Amino acid sequence: MTSHGPEPLLTSDETAALLDAMRVGAGAGPTVEDAALGAPDRPLRRVLGEADRVSEDLASSMRKIMVRVASCSASASAAPTEIVPFDVLVSSIAPGSAIAAFRSREGGHGFIVVGPSLTSFVLERRLGAPVLAGGAAQMQASRGFLSAVDRRLVRAFVAATLETFSSAWCGTADGLELGDVLARSADLPPFPQFEPMLRIGVRVSPANQAADDLLVILTTSAIRAIPTPSEEAPAAPSSDERARMAGRIGAAEVTVTAVLGRARSTVRDILAIQPGDVIRLDTVPEEPIDVRVHDVAKMRAMPVVHHGNMALEIIELR
Repeated sequence: MTSHGPEPLLTSDETAALLDAMRVGAGAGPTVEDAALGAPDRPLRRVLGEADRVSEDLASSMRKIMVRVASCSASASAAPTEIVPFDVLVSSIAPGSAIAAFRSREGGHGFIVVGPSLTSFVLERRLGAPVLAGGAAQMQASRGFLSAVDRRLVRAFVAATLETFSSAWCGTADGLELGDVLARSADLPPFPQFEPMLRIGVRVSPANQAADDLLVILTTSAIRAIPTPSEEAPAAPSSDERARMAGRIGAAEVTVTAVLGRARSTVRDILAIQPGDVIRLDTVPEEPIDVRVHDVAKMRAMPVVHHGNMALEIIELR
């Protein structure tokens, strides 16, 4: 016997709206009375599909970025796009990661996070170190922050990543403005605790080294670079288009099946059937039978013989 837990009190959309209302305590967001608990078109969810496409574009461009900045090849794969609260996101950033904030022309905020292993590899390559099997050292990860020299060296990689992302997201390479590379995650601009963030991720493996994450984080205000899909009703087809559609539909072939009757039996009886045995159906010769079009009952008919062939005489349309 399977035990099922109680149904959730709120849907995912209602939960997100309630989180927006909770941000009032941090000085942002709507009031509980103003929260659109039933709103199906939340701003971040509207662009999830587009964000997945951008993630794929960024992954496919990562090899060129690594060749240009670190003079080595790399492979990358897109990660599923997620919506994560700001506090959860910040707590997941590993020490030694390279973090840089950026702004959109519309004033939206976002930031890029480069994992510590990938950051360390880029730094070593920028310093002229050879590509060694077994992964790069992570000295900046052990001390938990990036020095001024580290931040200056890794900035070229972050800038190239943002340029590629901006082209895919905004349609222009200069649509997003890069800020300073930060020493640690604690230096990020302050956001309300429950601020929802759109996390677009790519898993990067440079020169057969251990894979690490590269994340692009967007706030709700930063998604305005993607226009809202038009909600205008599609134009009505012209008379010529209607005629063409009617012609194609009229010429389409369908399968018509006459169901003489049905019978129920056990597997044992079916396996024991021999030539000459009789299976009794649930209909009698005087009763009409179902005529089905692509397994949908559309007519009732009587079996007849027409010019020596079995045929159907339609007596009812459904």
